[in-house]
Amino acid sequence: MVLSDVSWDYYDYLWRNEPYETLLKNNPTGSALFQKMLSLEPFQKAYVERFSVFLGDFLQPDNTMALFEKMYDEIAVEHQRLIDFYNISVNLSQSYNNRLEFLRRRPAIIYEQLARHYDLGDTVRVTLDRRDRHAAIYGTTLSQPIFNGCFYSGKELELSTHEKEADWIVEATALDGSVTTTIYGGNELRLDLAGLSRVDIKLGDGSGIGNIWIDHSPSSPQPIYDLQGRYAGTSFDALSPGLYIISGRKILKK
Repeated sequence: MVLSDVSWDYYDYLWRNEPYETLLKNNPTGSALFQKMLSLEPFQKAYVERFSVFLGDFLQPDNTMALFEKMYDEIAVEHQRLIDFYNISVNLSQSYNNRLEFLRRRPAIIYEQLARHYDLGDTVRVTLDRRDRHAAIYGTTLSQPIFNGCFYSGKELELSTHEKEADWIVEATALDGSVTTTIYGGNELRLDLAGLSRVDIKLGDGSGIGNIWIDHSPSSPQPIYDLQGRYAGTSFDALSPGLYIISGRKILKK
């Protein structure tokens, strides 16, 4: 096969913001095998899960834009050679800015296309701060310290870690704006995303769920929650006696 035989319209679906359905309609044979595989429910499920993970992990806009910026000097030299060879006029600066803008917008476009095409429901913003600890979403190991992507209200989020001691500090924001903070122990966690607009997760070392600090006032003001996840302000001294969660730790106020 030579390059002139390739139908680039289909492959461009990963890069262009045209509706996925339009590209398939315009090129029904070029993607026949892929479409057949996507008609199988297990493959479709894996495809949506992995694509969603990749977009929030190594394909985050900040990562792809930084990589593109590093490549730009070499790209600009090659572009100039083509311009000179074909004697055409191209605004390289405008082309560069357009590509950066597209890289910034691409994840949101693809998340929306997946949701529409597979009727997945509304997107739910999910962040996971794992730092130097191992973490996986739907069995896919994350490469970035902080995951920042989207999943869908019609699905259950599956998290796991290889760490021997772990806890998950989950701050869930409901559609009405209310926020609930909960600490879960264990190496695996499943979260129902229904009714949520955002979920922020920190992977801890197990100390948040297994230990209690007594009258351990934070050195600087931090959001304080009771064990039901209700916000209790930032003043430790003003709290009534009881157990509270501060920075993912259980603290007993006497």
